[in-house]
Amino acid sequence: MFIIIGLRVQAISAQEAQGFWAEQQQIPDYDLDAFAPVMVVDSAGTVHAFSVERPFAEAPEDLFHRTWTPETGWSDPNNVLLAPSPFPPTILGVYIDEHDTIHLTLYVGNQDVADMYYSSSPAITAHLATSWLHPTAIVKGVGPLAIGALQGDGHGNLMAIYQSRDYGVGLYYVTSPDYGETWSEPDIVQLVYRKDVWPAALNTFVDADGVLHAVWSFWSDRGRGEEIYYAQTELRWQDYENHWREPILLAAKEEEDYEADWPTVMKYKDDLIVIYQDSFPATRFFRLSKDNGLTWSEPVHPWPHIGEYAEAVMLLDSNGDLHTVMGNRTADCCHGMWHAKWMDGYWSDLEPMIFGPKSPSFDPSGPSAVITRGNYLLVAWRTDTLPEDRNGAWYTFGRLNAPELAVVPLPTSTFTPTPYFTPTPLPPTATPAPDKAFYRQFDDPNLMHANNPGMPLIWAAAPATLLIALVMLLRGVSARRRW
Repeated sequence: MFIIIGLRVQAISAQEAQGFWAEQQQIPDYDLDAFAPVMVVDSAGTVHAFSVERPFAEAPEDLFHRTWTPETGWSDPNNVLLAPSPFPPTILGVYIDEHDTIHLTLYVGNQDVADMYYSSSPAITAHLATSWLHPTAIVKGVGPLAIGALQGDGHGNLMAIYQSRDYGVGLYYVTSPDYGETWSEPDIVQLVYRKDVWPAALNTFVDADGVLHAVWSFWSDRGRGEEIYYAQTELRWQDYENHWREPILLAAKEEEDYEADWPTVMKYKDDLIVIYQDSFPATRFFRLSKDNGLTWSEPVHPWPHIGEYAEAVMLLDSNGDLHTVMGNRTADCCHGMWHAKWMDGYWSDLEPMIFGPKSPSFDPSGPSAVITRGNYLLVAWRTDTLPEDRNGAWYTFGRLNAPELAVVPLPTSTFTPTPYFTPTPLPPTATPAPDKAFYRQFDDPNLMHANNPGMPLIWAAAPATLLIALVMLLRGVSARRRW
């Protein structure tokens, strides 16, 4: 299957790998059907978590914001952006820049018609709906899958990557040299020249030199990973041109394999490391590059754990030590969320952060994780269950053996609230029945609604028939932001 050569594989004990983990708990007031939140950390050490949730049973799914600190735990959720249709948005990417501004890209639409929207807010007021810029469609025609990423280089340059069929099915990107004020025309990362195959499972990382490293897989029409690729580009726009390296094939599904999927990339000192899933039964491998991605080691199988649990997460602490978190299992007795540490050439044993026998309500999967203050590792996940057994997002955290960074309060924001705008009614459009088993479905993003502060005066002067029509049209419109 794989020959393990060229690297030393050595196990160390869980105690040497360190970690003392808080008892797992549900994130409070969290939609039971929602995925784990996407998280970023501001310079004051506050974690900002974004999720798409349904606030109550009959409500549409919308974008929510929470914060977390070790002292206060989770804040109350705040609905910061409302979707204009019964189909929810999907978070493509969240990035926080050197000025503590949070940038956000969203997929809104369905498998036939979808657009990518961009918005931003100062971190200190990200809990306020009026703090967010009015979402702008920066790319028309994305999808069919809601796959994407958003990164920056710390100098105002942003890059949003997404899936599209613009010039053929593939990965595309747009760039901004001015913190999201303006955006380039779309360009191509890689096209897919095969029928019924789509780019998916995209993961990105920007190193200290402003080089963006990206890994992704190709999914078949059965939702299985077929191939895994790596490529890189520099986040600089002096000549308004970005030059991606030719993608390199890192893994491919062989006939007896379950799939090749769920890659994650990170740079540690001068080494690039990619963790991914391959083989049968599904298990984790990694490959190492010592020449900035030009050549790669043979695949290494560092752990005996098995199972498909989405991507691993890799993070650096204040010592510069590299950690990974992932869902996995050893046997029916031991499903859980696991942690390991990079030991300059090999990974430590996976230590359980939480584990137990699989049950209808317990099988941790799809982790999201951040390190705050340099030494607090916060991990959230969703339990992989049947729809009727879903129980929201869970979390744990632990204090790593690294220095705690000083908390620097954020400056007071002087943002100007974004004004509401007048809705423009459009004729209804037919939307195909959603296939939620394979696609994230969304409605027409052009159907926009919002409150108009002057509408009561208009109603008072309008004929009764017009009043009734407007009430029916605007019924259910919330006082919160709509796009």
